[in-house]
Amino acid sequence: MYRMISRSILVATLAMGCASRQIDVLVNYDQATDFSGAKTYKWAEISPKAVFPIEAQDPEGLHRLIQAAADQELRDKGFEISEQPRYLLTYAVTVGQRSVSNPQPSTTDWDPTQDPTEYSSGVLAIDFLDPSTNTRVWRGAAMTDLKKGEGHKTVPAVVIKILEKFPPRQ
Repeated sequence: MYRMISRSILVATLAMGCASRQIDVLVNYDQATDFSGAKTYKWAEISPKAVFPIEAQDPEGLHRLIQAAADQELRDKGFEISEQPRYLLTYAVTVGQRSVSNPQPSTTDWDPTQDPTEYSSGVLAIDFLDPSTNTRVWRGAAMTDLKKGEGHKTVPAVVIKILEKFPPRQ
């Protein structure tokens, strides 16, 4: 059930429209998990080449940027990296195209402002796993429009926006 809900978050996030530089965030978590108490985590082994789309520029740099931004945000919330973590962190990145068209097409002559506009949009999902069972207990996913080569500028704001919602208020 939780996996189905988590997948629906990504699908819903991908389907959502967003204005330029708007960051839309959706969160889901296991209601049975107690998020109070231990504030330790560790990053799962992640291969940037496996996580980022093939067309991504500098996946290793983006990988380091995602982890550094998350580390800083979590540190600011009192979390620390540990070899005996309460949470195992991982992330996923999806990039796709979306079209936006004028909802009221012209009934007269062709108007180029009514042609569909193509956008690249990216989704970053950060997962907190229970290391003893390797099951997801929290996921935050954010979508925003992308411009080629601007990932390094966008990533920190996206990570911060996602982690604003962790831990959940139960």
